[in-house]
Formats: sequence, structure tokens, C-alpha cells
Amino acid sequence: MNKAIIVGGGLSGLSAAIHLIKKNISPIIIEASPKTGGRASSYYDNDFSSHLDNGQHILMGCYFNTLDYLRIIGAEDNLIYQDNLHVDFVNAEGKDLPLDAGDLIYPLNTLRALLQYEAVPLHRRLHCAAFFVKCIMLYRGISPSEKTVSQWLEANGEGREIQKTLWDFLSIGALNTSPDKADAFLFRDMLRQIFLRGNAAQTIILPRYNLSKSFCEPAEKFILENGGEIRFGERLLSLQSDNGIVKSITTNKQTYSDFTSVLTALPPHAYLHVDGMPQDITASAEKVEYSSILTFHLKLTDNHVTKPFYGLIGSPLHWVFNHGGYITTVISNADEYLKSSEDDLYKMIKSELKMYLKISPEKIQGYKIIQEKKATFVPDSAQLKNRPKAITPLANLFLAGDWVQNGLPATIEGAILNGKNAAKLIS
Repeated sequence: MNKAIIVGGGLSGLSAAIHLIKKNISPIIIEASPKTGGRASSYYDNDFSSHLDNGQHILMGCYFNTLDYLRIIGAEDNLIYQDNLHVDFVNAEGKDLPLDAGDLIYPLNTLRALLQYEAVPLHRRLHCAAFFVKCIMLYRGISPSEKTVSQWLEANGEGREIQKTLWDFLSIGALNTSPDKADAFLFRDMLRQIFLRGNAAQTIILPRYNLSKSFCEPAEKFILENGGEIRFGERLLSLQSDNGIVKSITTNKQTYSDFTSVLTALPPHAYLHVDGMPQDITASAEKVEYSSILTFHLKLTDNHVTKPFYGLIGSPLHWVFNHGGYITTVISNADEYLKSSEDDLYKMIKSELKMYLKISPEKIQGYKIIQEKKATFVPDSAQLKNRPKAITPLANLFLAGDWVQNGLPATIEGAILNGKNAAKLIS
């Protein structure tokens, strides 16, 4: 059996491993931390008496590669699926303004959701529905080429009002970047992935359990039961190559030479600390601009909110997720909030939760804050051109990870797809 070394045990590395196993190639995963999953993992918190995710993730039905990954490892039941698109948006007065597709036949249910979305005045809903048909379904309207998301939407008559109440949730949530910076072409393609691939593609999917239990532990079990290995606490230090081939790699623990291929699934900044890495890869990594995500887990004495998640219109807290004994708030594109003190952030969050969801500050027993300062790359036009390919100058070295070219933003789906794509290149 051929052997492949996978450097990085995040979802992209795990995806690569399971697809290599399907090709009868034995993978060894080298992971610097003591667990798999990377930015999509969990840890046990004694104060909460629960596993907490290092960041909350929403999936969608159009995450076909993610769903395939879960089917392969026998974990498709680890998700909660919607029958039809439904999002509970809430305004600053605490009014529930759902975006609800209902059970009409697709795609009429999508148009119904837009036309009945009361967060937007009726005349703007009519325009929004027309924009959706023209630019998303019929591929017409002003081209997004060389425009930001905001510029493209405004050029097509979607002003700031509708952007704040609808499109920002999609652009900021999925791209983790201000719509004033994010590339419009990527955004339009993302909308088409969501809304033009059937009713199930536009639905929301949530992990049933914590991220490690939902995505990582079943993958580890599959890999180990099928001849793969996972070695924790090993960090790649250098590559040794000759005549365009990686001959060996050195970690902080040992040197490997008994392999046919090496697949690296690292975050961009990690490549800057590996000796012998091809110069074009490190050059791309040096140019990456990052966007952050702030996650607050808040333990409650009495949780009266009933829906699984909420979108808060006009609030810096874009999403609130209900876990029963605790809730999780997410601030995407959070760079400006990193400058605030933890106390100021906590005060702001308590104020927003009281205003939108009527959660009294006295009911909050405690909180945990998680700062992902390098959560995703910024998907503006310059960064998209900077993304490397999976194929490298070294014939047996391949790249995965969500920053590698694939036409998607930095999402779970992009990471898993790139692991699969890199595995396809290995023979």
C-alpha cells in the first residue's frame, strides 16, 4: 500500500485522509496540537460542565462535500436538518421577523420567503425578489467583476436597508469580511450554490453535538480502523527535497522518508515556519490578510429562548445559538472589537441580549470568550488571486486547507473539499 504523510489534522486533513483510504493509500496524520479539528474543534470546560466549541458553525444543505464526508465516516446523524429554509431574525424591539420558505414547491418557496420577510418594507421586498430572479436565477444584471459586495448590490438597486436586514447576514456570515471589502464575484457564486441547487441546498444545518463529537471523533475512528495513523504533538519543521521531489520531512520528534507523497493542510501562517517549503507557497502565505471571529459562550440560570438560533438585525452580535443551559453569540468580521477590553465586550453583549432576546443580565452566570484572530482569509479580489493551487513545484507535495483555490470562501465546506481534491491528485 502506498503511504502519504498528511501534515495538519484539521477538517481538511481529516477529509484528505478518508479519501486516501478510499484509494487504498495509507495516511499518517501529523498534528501539532493534542486534538484534531483545528478551528472546528471543542474542549471541555469545567465551569460550564460541557464541551464548548472554539467557534460556532452554520452549515447549509449545499455543503455537498461536507455531507459526503459525514456519510463516509458514518456520522450523518450528527446533524440537525431543516425541511425548508427558516431563519428567526429579531429586531432591536425584540420582534420575531422570520425568513420562512414554508412548504411551497421550490423555487416558489424561496420567493415566498423574500416577499413575506417583514424586516423589509413591502416595496423593497418586491425589488429584492426581482433582483434575486434577475441576478441569481437568470444570470443577468450588472456584472460583479472587480466590485465589492456592497458595490454590486447597490449597482443593482439593493441599498443599505436591504443589505443590513438580509444580504449582510449572508456576506458577513459566510465570507467573514465586510461587504465593503469582500469580492462580489465570489459572493454571487456562493448565492447560486445556495439557491440554485434545489430546496435542500438552501436549508440550514446545525451540528447536533459539539464539533469534535460531530466531525472529528467519527473521522478519527474511521481512519484508525482502516489502517491510518494519527500522531499528536508533532510539528513540521522542514522539508528535504531533491530533483523536484520531497525525499524526507523532519518534525520536532523524528524524520520521515518512508512515503510516496506529502499533503500539507496547514493555515497559511504556519508555512512561514517550515524550512524547505517552496518559495511560491511561502510568498502566498506572507500576503494573506486575516479576518477575526469573536465567540462568547454564556451560561444561563434560566434560558427562556426557544428557537435553535437567531439572527439579530442591526446588532454586532450577528447570531445567537441556543444550547439549552448556555447560549453562544458570534461576532463575525470582528477586527474592530479586538481593540475593546473584555469587560467592555461583555457589557455590550449583555446590553444586546437584553434588547433583542429579553435576556436579563442577572441570568448570566458566567461566560467564556474565544478570539480567533486569524479565523479566515479576507476574500477580496487581491486575496482571491493570491490563493495557491493544490499542485506545487514539488511533484509529490500537495496543498489542502481552506485557503487553497476552490471558488469558495473559508468555510467547513471549502476545507473538506480541498482535502478531497488534494487526495485525488495522489496516486
